[in-house]
Amino acid sequence: MSTELGLAALVEIHNQAELDTALLANAEIIGINNRNLQTLQVDLSTTLQLAEQIPESKIKVSESGIHSRQDIEKLASVDVDAVLVGEFLMRSLNVGQTLQQLTGVAKC
Repeated sequence: MSTELGLAALVEIHNQAELDTALLANAEIIGINNRNLQTLQVDLSTTLQLAEQIPESKIKVSESGIHSRQDIEKLASVDVDAVLVGEFLMRSLNVGQTLQQLTGVAKC
């Protein structure tokens, strides 16, 4: 339905079974959530393991658990196209400075 409305849907996955379903549904944007919803533990290896199975033609987004530029560089090593950072920014006392640290871009 989203494509009929001119929208792109981000299909969120947590594991191999959900990835298989997303690929069968021909999802164009796949978000890999690093947070285990049963334990609330966060592990970037979720993205590192699943991203390599997603075709290059799809947009890969890593979600949750991103706290540093090094995390982003690690995710980039498996061709992640984007990251979703929420809680880390919300807890930051200086969002602008935190964004600079994450992106490596100095303030203009």
